[in-house]
Amino acid sequence: MIIISESGETTYNKKLSSILNFLASQTAIAIENQNLYAKINNSNVYMTNMLESISNGIMATDIKGCVTLANRNVTAILGIKKKNFIGKPYSHCVNTNLKKEMDKLSSNILEKGYAIESMVNHSPYKEVNIIVGITASLLTENKKTIGIIFNFRDMSASKEIERLTQLDKMKSEFV
Repeated sequence: MIIISESGETTYNKKLSSILNFLASQTAIAIENQNLYAKINNSNVYMTNMLESISNGIMATDIKGCVTLANRNVTAILGIKKKNFIGKPYSHCVNTNLKKEMDKLSSNILEKGYAIESMVNHSPYKEVNIIVGITASLLTENKKTIGIIFNFRDMSASKEIERLTQLDKMKSEFV
């Protein structure tokens, strides 16, 4: 912003110049804030898209076990039907078998402090039984634990490949 005034140094010109300089600086701050807000918004959209693109189910909880973040794949893998489970304890949205395993992982990771993996049989839907691999990791901020991140993956295909490999090996040994 450019300020042009008459060449005489009167009290009026000094006061007007001061007010206009103040307005110019406030306008510059407002424009910079708008640019920063747009960058933050774009970054949030990018992170949300990235989280939704991950094929595994991702669920983050706070230290008390309340869900703070989840992608859509966690609802598919775990068979979660409730749409608004963010802010509620994970125990309200998973079945008993999975809850027991998540409780065990939570207590172990908080005690030991490093990532832990486990597998559990899970029935997300009627007549559907899958093996779910769970990895639990600490969620930290400024070296302080603020929650746990659970990574869920369907291990059924991996187990089937393992079973077929064993069958092939047994067939080769038989022949």
